[in-house]
Amino acid sequence: MNTGTDYIGQNYLLAGAGILLTLLGLFLAIANWYAIIEWVLTIRRNPRYNRGEASVPLLGGIILCAGIICLHAGFGAVIPLWSAALGLVIDYGSLPMAITTPLLYRWSEHRKAAANRARKAARRKS
Repeated sequence: MNTGTDYIGQNYLLAGAGILLTLLGLFLAIANWYAIIEWVLTIRRNPRYNRGEASVPLLGGIILCAGIICLHAGFGAVIPLWSAALGLVIDYGSLPMAITTPLLYRWSEHRKAAANRARKAARRKS
């Protein structure tokens, strides 16, 4: 006979995993924000020092989303599922990736089309 303790234990495991993943994701998100703020402040102090900013794309945001989804599974009435999307918004490494990926795809398609036009023009000349 099932007493229901397995379900309660499963909720605690999901909540514990959610807390750990959320803390790890928040740590990575804060580290990404720290890297960009340090880069901006360094550039303002010494404009010649431009080694680029170092952020880890999508890693902190995805881990943060997974943690919030686990928290939702453990405490469904308290944490709404739509809040998992906040993980990608909070993490700075995810924002440039979400913005530049469509632009890079469009740029690569434009380059492919230009190369095809150049090949066709070369064929017509010969």
